[in-house]
Amino acid sequence: MNFRISIIIPIYKGEGYIENLVKKIKEQEVEYNVELIFPVTNSRDNSLAICEKYGDIVYEVENFNHGKTRHEAAVKFTGDILVFMT
Repeated sequence: MNFRISIIIPIYKGEGYIENLVKKIKEQEVEYNVELIFPVTNSRDNSLAICEKYGDIVYEVENFNHGKTRHEAAVKFTGDILVFMT
């Protein structure tokens, strides 16, 4: 199968776990491509830079809102299946 899975992962002060999370996602043996979407809420750590290193779509969110932020990210996905993670 040639499916593309889009995974939306909202980030806030996530520099301590982003790299490990991405590593675990990419270690999975699956028959589809993965697109990582990171809406990054203003934080004073290196979350944005780390996400830019690993993400396919990365952008800053000024005012996080659980529903609105996820909706805005969902509009950007290009895959066949959409997954939300926290």
